[in-house]
Amino acid sequence: MIPVLFFLFGIGIWQPGLEKIAVPEPVYEISPPAQYWTYTPQISAKAAVVMDVSSAGILFAKNENEHLPMASLTKLMTALLVLEGNDPDELVKVTQAAATTEGSSMKLENGEVMRVKDLLRGLFINSANDATVALAIHNTGSISTFVDKMNTRAKDLSLLDTHFKNPHGLDAEGHYSSARDLAFLAKKVLKYPLVRDIAQTFTTTVESIDGHFVHPLVNTNELLGKIFPIYGLKTGTTDNAGECLILLVRHQKHEYLLVILGSQNRYLDARSLLWPILFKK
Repeated sequence: MIPVLFFLFGIGIWQPGLEKIAVPEPVYEISPPAQYWTYTPQISAKAAVVMDVSSAGILFAKNENEHLPMASLTKLMTALLVLEGNDPDELVKVTQAAATTEGSSMKLENGEVMRVKDLLRGLFINSANDATVALAIHNTGSISTFVDKMNTRAKDLSLLDTHFKNPHGLDAEGHYSSARDLAFLAKKVLKYPLVRDIAQTFTTTVESIDGHFVHPLVNTNELLGKIFPIYGLKTGTTDNAGECLILLVRHQKHEYLLVILGSQNRYLDARSLLWPILFKK
């Protein structure tokens, strides 16, 4: 049995030259009532949730309402507001504030012009803080106004255990969410086909409008393409937040969201949470 599990979980299916997994269109069906797991995965994460996407049923929860820093999982709200307010083909001029944002980046240059959809690729694939700030400023004109908009939208969505201080997720006092809130936020974001396409992309390259600046992107999700039914969605890590992860999993015509916060080993925790989905259902 052990060699079989090693093969399933340890052998990747990715091959050089592939940019994404070929997947069928998602099946949005009415699921039977979610059955809460009797199996209890052993995980290091401070909080976690497994949600059946179509029914929004919670299959597993650990400290699901606890307020915790969520690192770059923050970017799901940024992406949602941009998708709701901007056309993917709109042009964005990168500001100095965006280009000099600390942390992970896609190495944007001050003054270059990019399309919204390519900055979203940077946001999801590279977890790029510079792309995130560029999008936020383009959407509202300033970071502070955008953060206010994030918190208003959180209330609109009844994300009552969430409060934002910035659009990218760098550690800040009073910046937090919960595993349950993030599952519902991810469900909302996944309604956009562009997000689904971007989230399962291994590598790609995007360019400024004039072609002068080229930005290679490599997905930060180490499980993408290694365990067959995973199709995204977002990683995040900071000193205060620890290792965070949201996975989109598709198995037997159902989709599941796995949210992991404050983990010591998010990918090992993900394997523990995947076990009941893949082998016990």
